[in-house]
Amino acid sequence: MFWAELVQAMHQSGGFVRVQAFNGSADPAHELPINGDPMTINTSLFEGKLEVHLKGLPSSQKRVFDGKKRFFQIMCQGRFKRPVDADGLCMGQEFVKAGNVPPWVSEMVLTAAAKVFSNSTQVDIYAKLPYFMNPVLAACQLVNVSQPGQEPELPEATEDMRLFSPELADKFGQPLSPDKRRRWCDIPKHLAGKQFSPTHVYTFHIWQHLIDFSSYKLS
Repeated sequence: MFWAELVQAMHQSGGFVRVQAFNGSADPAHELPINGDPMTINTSLFEGKLEVHLKGLPSSQKRVFDGKKRFFQIMCQGRFKRPVDADGLCMGQEFVKAGNVPPWVSEMVLTAAAKVFSNSTQVDIYAKLPYFMNPVLAACQLVNVSQPGQEPELPEATEDMRLFSPELADKFGQPLSPDKRRRWCDIPKHLAGKQFSPTHVYTFHIWQHLIDFSSYKLS
């Protein structure tokens, strides 16, 4: 399920990214490291590195989960290969099998789940693969934008989107907190016309505490 979230995060206005390689392999059956070293990621849209961590496994790392309320965390850092509309980059979930419930119930449940991440969500239960999606900048728990060569180490990144927009700095010129940035980016007109630039390095941290993927139990 978390891989679906990752792939959905590579959605851009006009279509999905269809060419992607992890650790140099484009084989969808290629085994990917969990709770280990960063893997490389290379798509037609983005190139960088990625770490995926799950709680509750023998290989789980304490540094990622101790003292934190989360069951999994994805950390991604790299550069876009071309300008990308900020309101077109989304994260979310696709569902391969439709639920055995009336469509209106599915829509209600998916909408409620999606709004945990942002209000500006998109839900389509009638698509071939039902889904919900949220703008990354309105849903992602941490985003850092840096000049090349000045990017933080992947696990140590802190919130800072001032290079993306001066409106994401407070009155003292310091970065807005993640919660304030998410609320600001959850207003569609704020992202309209803004783009992710190929000249910057972006770091994204995504986590959630609702589903324990080590046991597939809901919190």
